[in-house]
Amino acid sequence: MSKSKNRKARLKRERAGRLNPELLRGEWIRKPMTQVKRNDKAEQRRTLCRRQGSRDGAGLFSPRVSGRTVS
Repeated sequence: MSKSKNRKARLKRERAGRLNPELLRGEWIRKPMTQVKRNDKAEQRRTLCRRQGSRDGAGLFSPRVSGRTVS
């Protein structure tokens, strides 16, 4: 892959003895997992939905009412 004009100019300046700005840029580092706080409420909601299953509200209108079947 070819290099951009800006990158070529940076490399040329670096060879001439000037400072490369790429060296001054910081590297992005993710927070350690010990500092990340879990969202407990969302986790509870997800597990509740997994246990109940996805009925899309159809469970409210079941034909069975208080132990008797509707005919």
